[in-house]
Amino acid sequence: MQLENVLKQMQSRYSRMLDTYYPAFGSTGFTERNLTFNFCHEALKQNDKLIVWQEAPLQDKSSHLDSVIFDDEHESLYIVEAKRLGAVNALESIVSDMKRLTEISEDWQIIRGVDDVARNKIVTVRKHYTKHLIILADLWAEHGSTEASVANSEQFILFKQKTGEKGFNQIIGPFKVDGKTLDNQKYYLFCAVKTIE
Repeated sequence: MQLENVLKQMQSRYSRMLDTYYPAFGSTGFTERNLTFNFCHEALKQNDKLIVWQEAPLQDKSSHLDSVIFDDEHESLYIVEAKRLGAVNALESIVSDMKRLTEISEDWQIIRGVDDVARNKIVTVRKHYTKHLIILADLWAEHGSTEASVANSEQFILFKQKTGEKGFNQIIGPFKVDGKTLDNQKYYLFCAVKTIE
């Protein structure tokens, strides 16, 4: 899967949507679920053979993954967690998510299969897959901002720093989303990726 293309298509999708519909009131922003839904939608447009699941349960049943994408053809697994970077404690939450994603990628036993009988077969078959751990994020910026100014903003620099410290060294974006309903607001999409062979 070409992650940069997925994000660029997601940027276009958001821009088309925001030309006619603004899905929030006041400063509530957009929910994280919409980030993962639209990301997975664009991934499926690239390859309709992908297996995608939202809010994938973990064996410990105390939490879930925002999205998982299996690409059996290329023997890859994408685990996606979404964050709204402007939210309170977002960076702390991202650090927690990165730790959790890394632990999950190292311990396949916590990823459930179709049922407990089939799980061991699924774990065995896919254990050698390349894992792509993705922190998908958005950021609201001040009026007059540009992709360059957002890339140099304190929040984005801290995002790169925190993700880089945990081995999420590939940064894709930021991509500016346009839309008539945004008025003077600026909205950006980006992600950090850690690949484990």
